[in-house]
Amino acid sequence: MKMKFVLQYLHQWLAPASWLVVGAVLGWACPAQAQTEPPRAEPDSFYIRDVHLDCNHRTVDRIILREMAHRPGQRIARAGIGEELKREASKIMNTNLFVVAEVFHVVVQADTIDLAVNVVEKWYTFPVPILDLGDRNFNEWWQQRGRDLDRLVYGIRFVQQNVRGRNEDLRFTVQLGFTRRLELEYNIPYIDRRQTTGLNVRVFYDNGKNVPYRTQRDSLVFLRSDLVLRERFSAEVGLFKRSQFYNTHFFDLRRQHQWVKDTIAELNPDYFGAGRTQLQFFELAYTFNRDIRDLAAYPLKGMLFRFTATQRGLGPFDDLNLFNLQGLYARFFYLGSRFYYSGSARAYISFPDRQPFTEMRTFGYQGQFPRGYDRFVIDGQRWGVVKNTLRWQVLNQTLYNRLTKLEQFRTVPVALYLKGYADAGYVRNPIASPENRLSNRLLAGYGLGADLVVYNTSVFRFEYSFNIEGGRGFFFNLQSDF
Repeated sequence: MKMKFVLQYLHQWLAPASWLVVGAVLGWACPAQAQTEPPRAEPDSFYIRDVHLDCNHRTVDRIILREMAHRPGQRIARAGIGEELKREASKIMNTNLFVVAEVFHVVVQADTIDLAVNVVEKWYTFPVPILDLGDRNFNEWWQQRGRDLDRLVYGIRFVQQNVRGRNEDLRFTVQLGFTRRLELEYNIPYIDRRQTTGLNVRVFYDNGKNVPYRTQRDSLVFLRSDLVLRERFSAEVGLFKRSQFYNTHFFDLRRQHQWVKDTIAELNPDYFGAGRTQLQFFELAYTFNRDIRDLAAYPLKGMLFRFTATQRGLGPFDDLNLFNLQGLYARFFYLGSRFYYSGSARAYISFPDRQPFTEMRTFGYQGQFPRGYDRFVIDGQRWGVVKNTLRWQVLNQTLYNRLTKLEQFRTVPVALYLKGYADAGYVRNPIASPENRLSNRLLAGYGLGADLVVYNTSVFRFEYSFNIEGGRGFFFNLQSDF
């Protein structure tokens, strides 16, 4: 790394032809930005002469530079430059293209610096074996479904990340077992010269022979059959625009078509509503996302705000007419001495009160519940939850795997945190049945746990939680808990 910068500085005295020969022999082909002459010296800031990119063998330079606020010809404050460059590195990491990303400065003259970006790229092409659970989470399968192996899903997902080096993703999924599924998705983050507008296309089909058709005692009730009981098809196209480094607007148009056997509609006429066996509709959604987190998978500092408005059913020929609003606000703080605090609030409201069973899945899915209620499903049209977590960093280091020659797998970032937490939530359901007792009342939970973070992307949560209903237990999850 240091030798490379020495050679780059010799460029000022070497003839262009000689420099090309040196570069060809040594194999260094990381292009740099055009250099410009520094303006008058300013004692409180550095002048950025150049930005050097190193080891982005596949990723196109502009994909990395798009994430950086500081460019050649600009000035950067001397005070706090280390923290500012860490923020630049965090934005590059949040592209999900790299195992490691570092940004640091090299002093050229008294007030002139070069910025150096060093990355370790991920392995972008791989088939991913699928071995998962058909249930909402590991805890439901382990504690309520008797660890039934018939409820496993398995298959393969072909993933090609960073297609053409432009952060485009292609995914194709074939899944069998508890739920059979075919899915194709292609994501293009930038379709314009300014790199602000992207496009996403997705199509999927799935079916199942074991289907939850109602909620009883705040748990899902399943019907199992030798025949397919439910089928679903969805096609969607999404357009998203980054208005600033941290702000993104999403516009999604979907067409959904769902079918169930007559048996399901007879057991629960509200499954699709009015005893229907089919539900088909267009859906239009808008999402605003402001994300200033240091690490998307497991944030320790920063802020996240997200707001979504969705209209399901766009005309008289659709079987559904439902509108909902959903919001999330989360803050993450470093308190010192390796202590971190995070607090978040989520809220959801939908209309009308009378909705199909399939549209009222609120608490119990995707982490949307106070911890301590992992085993429960709580249906409703409106809900809110507040979460608070205090973490202490036990370990944060990078391990080196010397058993492989592949650079993408030699570097293994690992972090371990101990934590305590306290959450509260509420679900409003004016048409709830008396047997589902957790609706329309305050819910609160607390506990202790540990989080293991590997590769800055994979999170393993181990928690022992209590709730105010008197319940307690050990829970394991594979997602962040904010």
